[in-house]
Amino acid sequence: MSRTVALVLAAGLLAVACGGGEPGRRADRPETRPSFSVQMLDGADFDLNEHQQRTGRPVVVNLWASWCLPCRNEMPAIDRAARARPDVTFVGIAVQDRPDDAEEFAREIGVAYPIAIDDTGAIEDLFRIPGLPMTLFITSDGVLVGTSFGELTDLDLEEKLEEHFGG
Repeated sequence: MSRTVALVLAAGLLAVACGGGEPGRRADRPETRPSFSVQMLDGADFDLNEHQQRTGRPVVVNLWASWCLPCRNEMPAIDRAARARPDVTFVGIAVQDRPDDAEEFAREIGVAYPIAIDDTGAIEDLFRIPGLPMTLFITSDGVLVGTSFGELTDLDLEEKLEEHFGG
């Protein structure tokens, strides 16, 4: 295989693996009410339904992997959005990743919002992830109202939060 063909194949695989879709694109879905529970890095459990019943806050779930460059790039923007919007719960969940690599990266990046690792594949199965990063917007009553694929910027996040949850 020529070097050029190998480079083209590698670039194509990276684009597919890391969310080769249009950045920030919204996927229209019928109304769904996801339900999941994951263990956070700090050992606490995060149960979406219980959390929403207790707090009444909408939730942004960011699915990422340590090997995904767009995921790494967007995490500081998500952290800034989480700090700016205390009325919204942000949760990051590492998927399609080795637990040790994901945990090491999460500690290295040091975001303030809670992080979990899907080492069982349950989150991946639930959301049928076409690529990473993938961000889900879930209302306070548990309805999935938006899904974005690809790296989100500060402006993307601000617009999506306003669109889905108001100001």
